[in-house]
Amino acid sequence: MLGLSHAKQISNPGVDKDERNEGNMPEKKKPALPKGLEYKRAITDYLTEIGKLIKETVATRWPNINFMEQVLLIMTVPAEFSEQANASIRECAYKATEAAVIYCMRTLKEHMITEVGSSFMIVDCGSGTVDLTTHELLENNRLGEITERSGDFCGGTYVDKEFIKFLRRKVGDSAVNLLYENHYGQLQYMVQEFCHHVKLPFTGNRKDFKTYELDIEEVCPVLKQYVTGTSKVKLEKDDWIIDLEYEDVKNMFDPVFSWRV
Repeated sequence: MLGLSHAKQISNPGVDKDERNEGNMPEKKKPALPKGLEYKRAITDYLTEIGKLIKETVATRWPNINFMEQVLLIMTVPAEFSEQANASIRECAYKATEAAVIYCMRTLKEHMITEVGSSFMIVDCGSGTVDLTTHELLENNRLGEITERSGDFCGGTYVDKEFIKFLRRKVGDSAVNLLYENHYGQLQYMVQEFCHHVKLPFTGNRKDFKTYELDIEEVCPVLKQYVTGTSKVKLEKDDWIIDLEYEDVKNMFDPVFSWRV
């Protein structure tokens, strides 16, 4: 069970506590929001990102937990909040879980989904989890949920782990272990370089892919001192450059998403 508390409130000079909690704060005393940003949207976006962080944290610390079945989220609000304020928070929390659906409702026409009864699947890919739901377009521009939300721990960070496995095959387990123990920051920098140049641009379409050259001397030179044996001989011959081909990268994605294919 996880609790999300709003115990700490950011004070606003000149605002009476009762005004703030009862939702009767004068307009001139309310915190300024960027032009065009409605306050409920700000709350919804905040709760959406908090939800993603919770899922990723649970996946990291308790990898064997089934988030959908074994985690109960409890969000608390200050006791002084009015029913109106509680209703607003409740509405925003609900919208946060359906943010992808709301976005799809606004873009249905772009994807030629305009006929009542049409169905589509939403794949919400985070860094630690992937959630799937199937929806149906109803009358009056409404959406119905055909299948119950399902998901698993197989987001973007798991692709990073597959990249580390690939790296192990190229430089050896011992080299990666020593890099992890002694220069963790450089290992993470190399992973981020992989994400920026390979993982994020990857579409799955072979014609869109260009071979990426991972230059160890440039990206992570300290790794060289830990590489030995045949791995070292080969890398020296290749000027410490490791080529990532289409099949290499595809093989990093396949195990991560094969649970739903």
